[in-house]
Amino acid sequence: MSAWLWEPDQINLFFFHPGGAAVKEDRPWLQFRMTLNVSGGDPAAQAQQLAEELTAFDPRLAADVCGGSPEFARQLGYPWPQRHML
Repeated sequence: MSAWLWEPDQINLFFFHPGGAAVKEDRPWLQFRMTLNVSGGDPAAQAQQLAEELTAFDPRLAADVCGGSPEFARQLGYPWPQRHML
């Protein structure tokens, strides 16, 4: 997770599928990025709301592939983003 000073109204959540261990074990993997909006409101309440939203559905459905490879994406059944194609 990251929060940058120049983007005070959002946080970035990065996660791996099927998990970080796949990278070490030389198995297919993808990294996803999800941008979450936040406000200047109560941090605890926002954290609770974000946790509820993230556990209500599969976050991979709303996140963007941002790492891995086109071949890994194919093997895992995900489209490779066109912006990564040269």
